Amino acid sequence: MSGTIAVNKLKEHPKNKHYFTDITGEKRNEVKNSIEVNGMRDPIKCTTAYTVVSGHQRLSIAKELGLTEVPVEIIDVDEWKAEYLLIAENVERRGQAESDPIKKGRIANFLKEYWGVKNGGDSSSRHNDENKTARDIAEVVGVQASNLGRTLKLNDLIPELQTLVSAKELGATAAGQLAYLTEAEQRAIYDTTAKKAEPITLTDAKDYRAEAKRAQEEKQSLADRLRKSEEEARKRQAEKEAEVRRLETDLEMEKGKQKEVVEKEVIKEVIKEVVPQETARKLKEIEKSRRKLEETLIETRERNRHLEKVDRSVKSDLANPLYDMYRSVSGTNGYLKVFREGNSFSREVIAGSDEKIRDKVLSELALAKNHIQDVERMFEGERTEIIDQK
Repeated sequence: MSGTIAVNKLKEHPKNKHYFTDITGEKRNEVKNSIEVNGMRDPIKCTTAYTVVSGHQRLSIAKELGLTEVPVEIIDVDEWKAEYLLIAENVERRGQAESDPIKKGRIANFLKEYWGVKNGGDSSSRHNDENKTARDIAEVVGVQASNLGRTLKLNDLIPELQTLVSAKELGATAAGQLAYLTEAEQRAIYDTTAKKAEPITLTDAKDYRAEAKRAQEEKQSLADRLRKSEEEARKRQAEKEAEVRRLETDLEMEKGKQKEVVEKEVIKEVIKEVVPQETARKLKEIEKSRRKLEETLIETRERNRHLEKVDRSVKSDLANPLYDMYRSVSGTNGYLKVFREGNSFSREVIAGSDEKIRDKVLSELALAKNHIQDVERMFEGERTEIIDQK
C-alpha cells in the first residue's frame, strides 16, 4: 500500500543504528540537495505500525528540511522479516553492508540465523528459499569467505571492546584475538588498558590469548590431577571396605567355628569323652585367635579413617583459591631469583633494552609491589583478628 504520511508518525527501527552508521559529509549533502530540489522520489518503506524499514537517512533529512509529509510504502511483515528487509534494503542502497567491523559482524550473525546457514554451508530455514550459504553472507558484508569466521567472532567481544573497535581505537585483527577470551578475561584486559591509557596492539592481543590458553591448560591439568586423586582415593576406599568385609566375614566364620567346637566339647564333656583340661586349652586358643582378628579389624578401620581425612585435606587445599595465588607467587619468585642471581647477565639485559620496556617492567614491578603490600596487610589483619578472638 502506497501514499503519503505525516513525518511525525514514522518511527525509526530500533535496530537501525545497531547495524548501520548514519551517512555524513558529501554523500549526505547530495541526498539532501536532491530532496530539496526534486522532492522525495523514492517512498520510505515502513511496516503497518509505521516503523521505518528503509529510508532512515531520507526521513532524517526530511525533518531537517521541515517537510511535514513524505511518500511511504507500507508493507505487512513480521518483526523478523522487517529486520531482514532493514539490512537488505540498506545494503542494496549503500552498495555495501558497513565499514564498521562490529556492525559487519552483527549483520553477518543475523543473516546466518535468518537464512539458517550452518557450518560447511548447509542451510535449514523457511527463510532460505534461495539456499543461501556462508559465501553469500560474506558477499553481503563485504569480506572474503575465508574471513567470515573472524567477522562473526567479533560478536563475542564485550560491549566496551566493541566500542573501541567501532571508534578505530582497537584494530579488528587484535580484537579478533581477544574475542576468544572469556568475558571476565576481556573485562580485566579492558580495565587494565583503560587505566594505563595505552592502545591494545595485535602483539598484546596475541599475548593475552596465549596467556589465557596457558592458564586454562594449567587449570585443566590441576582438575585432571584432582580427578585422578579422587579416583585413587575412591579405589583405596573400596579396597579398604573390601578388606573390612573380608575380615568381618572371617571373624563371623571363626565365631561359627568356635560355637561349633564349644558345642562339640560340651557334648563330649557330657558323655565324658574329652579330658576337661584339653577342652580348656582349645577354648583358650580359639579366644586368642578371635581377639587377634578383632584387633586387626580395628586397625584396618583406623587406617581407613586416616586415609579419608588425608583425601579430604588434599581436596580442600587444591580447591582453595589461595592455592592458585601460592603457585603464581612461587613461580614469579623463582623467576626473579634466577634473574637476580645472574647479576652480570641481568645487568647486560637491562642495559641492552630500550627505555620503553624498562619503564614497563618497573611499572609492573611497582604495581606488583603495591598489590603484595595490600595482600600482606590483609593477611596480617586476618591474623591479628584471629589472635584477638583467642
